[in-house]
Amino acid sequence: MFGVIRVTLPETDMNKNFHCHSFLDNQTFAILEISTKQPFVNITPISYYWLLVHKHGLCVCELHMNSRDDSASVHERFFDMGYLKYDASTGVFITQENNQLHPLHNINCSEIPENIRLAVENYLSQIISLSAK
Repeated sequence: MFGVIRVTLPETDMNKNFHCHSFLDNQTFAILEISTKQPFVNITPISYYWLLVHKHGLCVCELHMNSRDDSASVHERFFDMGYLKYDASTGVFITQENNQLHPLHNINCSEIPENIRLAVENYLSQIISLSAK
């Protein structure tokens, strides 16, 4: 009399563990600006993170933003670990410890490689498990 209807939702940003806002990449590392929200909990505030992912070993470090400056075309971020300046196509990250310049490409977030996406998801799951303790 009554049937069970199975609904498959298309993959959207709400189906993911994080939403990417910026993805800057080079041969050594990637820098991502992401936001997260606990699924199915509408009252949980959205958290924003800037993450540095080292490609060798897929180590993820959170960049703590001290300040920011934006114009119509150029964005600047001042982090505990360095300075990031980027526009719609390129960027540069200057490390605080030795002032080394790292040129970056500003890439569409839909092109995040699977290994980097998994490293970010693993990092976020560790943050969630630590905050639950």
